[in-house]
Amino acid sequence: MADDDRELIAQTLHFVADRVWRVTDSGFFFELVKYLGESLGVAYVFCDMIKPNDSTVVQTLALYAHGEIIENISYNLRGTPCENVIGRSTCCYVDRVQQLFPDDQLLVELKAESYAGIPLWSANGTPLGLIAIMDDKPLRKPDLIKTLLQIVAVRGGAELERSQFLAQLHVSERRFRDFAKSSSDWFWEMDKNLRFSYFSDRFMQVTGVPEESLLGSTREENGNPGASHEVWEKQLADLRDHKPFKDFIHPRTKPDGRVVWLSISGIPVYDENIFEGFRGTGTDITERVESERTIERLLHAIQHVPVGIALFDEDDRLIFFNTQYKTVMGVMGDILEIGETFENMLHTMVTRQPVKDAIGREADYIKERLAKHRMPGQPVEIHRVDRELLAYESRSSDGYTFNIITDITEHKKAENDLIIAKNEAEKANRAKSEFLASMSHELRTPLNAILGFSEIIKEQYLGPPGTGKYREYAGDIYKSGTHLLELVNDLLDISTIEAGFTSLEKEIVSIREIVNDCKHTIDEKAFAKNIQLTVVYPDDFTSIFADKRAVKQILLNLLSNAVKFTPKGGKITIHSDSADGKTRIRVTDNGRGIPTEELSSVTDPFTRSVMGPHIAEKGWGLGLAISKSLVELHDGEMIIESEFGKGTSVTVAFPSSLSGTD
Repeated sequence: MADDDRELIAQTLHFVADRVWRVTDSGFFFELVKYLGESLGVAYVFCDMIKPNDSTVVQTLALYAHGEIIENISYNLRGTPCENVIGRSTCCYVDRVQQLFPDDQLLVELKAESYAGIPLWSANGTPLGLIAIMDDKPLRKPDLIKTLLQIVAVRGGAELERSQFLAQLHVSERRFRDFAKSSSDWFWEMDKNLRFSYFSDRFMQVTGVPEESLLGSTREENGNPGASHEVWEKQLADLRDHKPFKDFIHPRTKPDGRVVWLSISGIPVYDENIFEGFRGTGTDITERVESERTIERLLHAIQHVPVGIALFDEDDRLIFFNTQYKTVMGVMGDILEIGETFENMLHTMVTRQPVKDAIGREADYIKERLAKHRMPGQPVEIHRVDRELLAYESRSSDGYTFNIITDITEHKKAENDLIIAKNEAEKANRAKSEFLASMSHELRTPLNAILGFSEIIKEQYLGPPGTGKYREYAGDIYKSGTHLLELVNDLLDISTIEAGFTSLEKEIVSIREIVNDCKHTIDEKAFAKNIQLTVVYPDDFTSIFADKRAVKQILLNLLSNAVKFTPKGGKITIHSDSADGKTRIRVTDNGRGIPTEELSSVTDPFTRSVMGPHIAEKGWGLGLAISKSLVELHDGEMIIESEFGKGTSVTVAFPSSLSGTD
């Protein structure tokens, strides 16, 4: 390195350490770019700062051009050599810089031929800006230039960081002063001994107490101003423990006797971990406290009323509603807002919780309801899909509308229940009348046969006993008596079941045995109608733990019904299987079937689908009711599937806990 180069480096170090050290803020950068421009003999020297809110744009802090300090500019970094500097470290382009960065129009305007730059870093390694030189001719000593830039960059980065910090501090101070002037709060300070050392002017304006009367005293010495014991003790503890606190709320009596409510907040102040005191704010919350107390009294008075209460102002906007009002409004209650108009609320209600009277005519309903609301008169019933409401409305002389809504859902339900009960009673009465009429006929028919044939035999109308006809009549008497016994047994069975007196005597019962016995019993009736009766057995015969007589009665009832309602030449199938933890017996026929509308009531006592004109069979209609009850006593279930005109399938299923293997 030449002696003159060493001399220039030494001069630069001296410049940075001595003369420039005494220059602050923007003056530093002006002196710096001027010094570099004159020392290196280059056309341009500039110091840039990255804009805080946009890292793609820089603003010059000082700009040296051909021996003069000129006006600062800002420009976009994209496509410039400065972008490379910010992105890494020192960059030096000895010549042809325009060709290297063809998108940089500033290079063209300045007729730049060469460029060298270095970034300015913060203490934590964040790029803050850069220092760069440009010339209209190639650089002669690039190594010397890079060395000088490295020397000034350290000082430049520190100065730029300091100036930015001072600028931010200045903004913060100005912001604080503006807030203090415009705020209704006041500011206070305590020293390290917890003695008041400062109050802003607003304190006396609010409390009427001169700050001089409190300065130098502690809060404890001044005494509890009226806070609750717990709040007061917590405040003293926070001060003693140097803890931040918020909203120490208490009353203070002014010299004129008026009471104001204050909210005080504060934070401890430390200097190098040494406690220096407290600093905080105070707020006059008198209006807020008085408003809250008024609202509390009002709410306490109306929150216990078991009706919804709302108030609308002269513009028909909601200004108050109680909890019960929100409750009765249902889903809409979740979106109730103070200031909402009644009309908007009505639109929302019709949309989100349809009103029965409005479905399909929403616009007309809203118009009608608004008319009643604006000219209150008679109570209005609101038949919503989810509940029934009754609205009472009245209007004050100043245009306010008072709205009381009562939930009458239970009342309406009680009315409907009464109607249903009345209908059920009438239905039961009709069923009773029909049953009595049927019973008189059902009992009279076999009795007439018994009496008639008995009289023929007794009077020997056909000659002395032994005549063949007598044997036939005796058979008819037996059949009529058996039928009469079946009718009486059904009545006794259903009565016993409904009274809860039926008890089961459980044992291991063979399904195969039950099915065979029932088939044998019903074979004669099936044969008489030329009905094909088929049994489908599983591979492994199943047994269940049940009441044998009850299971047999269940299956006989199902088979009797199947034979009764299957036309001549029909088919009946008995199927038994075990699956899904259940043992099932299924009786399927291809008879007339049961109409869909009768399926739900076919197991009700004294109900017979056969009462329809298409069937002529007779009976109480108790078979399915008895069977269903007996199945349920075994914790089982009965499933009836039927298609009118095609046939019926009745399945009884017993739980697996009752099952075993034959």
